[in-house]
Amino acid sequence: MPSLTPEVTAAFWEGMCGHYGTRVFDKDRAPEMHASGHVLAMLGIMSHETFMTRYTTVWGRRIYPCFQVGQGDEDALWGQVVICTHEHQHVEQYRRDGFLRYTASYLLDSRARALYEAEAYGCNLELAWLKQRSMPSTDMMAKKLLAYGCDSEDVDAVRDHFDDLVFKIKDGTYRSAAVKRALEFLPPDLLAR
Repeated sequence: MPSLTPEVTAAFWEGMCGHYGTRVFDKDRAPEMHASGHVLAMLGIMSHETFMTRYTTVWGRRIYPCFQVGQGDEDALWGQVVICTHEHQHVEQYRRDGFLRYTASYLLDSRARALYEAEAYGCNLELAWLKQRSMPSTDMMAKKLLAYGCDSEDVDAVRDHFDDLVFKIKDGTYRSAAVKRALEFLPPDLLAR
């Protein structure tokens, strides 16, 4: 299987951003991201430092990665492809639910936040299957939501969602909107046959 290069990764981001009308901004230099990090910390969702250094964020049509697009080894570059797709699924959610409803629900309702993230993490599962014909455990994926301020009931609901989704991904009956778009920009030889 050919390797993923910085150029291919940057072109993928450019294609996805071009389609969705999004732009990439330096998270550390964005006052709105620092303010958001403080709000999340105040709400008990996650610390400001964790938000700034470990989580890529989409806000409207702006994407704030916690890395430099196209930099890193092949595993990091694939991670950037997955993150780009995941974040653009959030853009799909904004479009579907409206920015204000999405934002209020995400910030104030842990179950809504869990379900939004479950839908976006579904992209991660899909891409893992398409690339290597395997997926991380649904339990591990669901437990990621604890870092988003979700409780154990939210995690259990998401685990059930993921268990159902895995079957649909494997039999080809499910494809998220962002993954459908991502496949237009990914070289086919990067994926398992």
